[in-house]
Amino acid sequence: MQQVRIILCYVAAFCKAYAAVPYTFSAGSPISASQINANFSSVSSIVSSQWTTSSSSQIYYPGTVGVGTTAAAGYALNVNGNVSISGAVSVGGVGFNMSVLTGTLPGAGSSTIVPLPAGVLTANVVSLSGIAKNTNGDRVPWTWPPAFDSSWIVGWYLTAANTISINVPSGSTGAASKSYELVIVYALSASY
Repeated sequence: MQQVRIILCYVAAFCKAYAAVPYTFSAGSPISASQINANFSSVSSIVSSQWTTSSSSQIYYPGTVGVGTTAAAGYALNVNGNVSISGAVSVGGVGFNMSVLTGTLPGAGSSTIVPLPAGVLTANVVSLSGIAKNTNGDRVPWTWPPAFDSSWIVGWYLTAANTISINVPSGSTGAASKSYELVIVYALSASY
């Protein structure tokens, strides 16, 4: 009987206490579906949940939620694992989004102008980082001082015209004409 009670509380997930069930089962004895249903019905009266349903939303109030882990004090949501987000993320009431631009770096001693994604203003950009992709598969970050040698220097800055100026100095033959990825994090409003 103890094993049945543990399984019932595991399935119910929010048991407050063990319930007395009307039927007990012995190994090798036949049982009917109605007996199992009666046991589940008696357990359902002690199951509670802070989750409520409103239209198509599931709401947990008040409290914290842990996904793949326990809930963490001070955080409404604590996730252990990969998270997929489609759309903007709001931090402190300000919405943020991210875009990845790809293209080909200009030749050594040249520059190019790349427009920001539609609707993104220079004033809203909070982070900009890029990498050059070497033909051998290496991904070299755009850093100053350069990551490992001066042949990979790439300069960039945001312009007032909502574009990015990308510059490859004349000695930067490693980065010249390589493909790039540029990650842009931006606020959805200029009031951040």
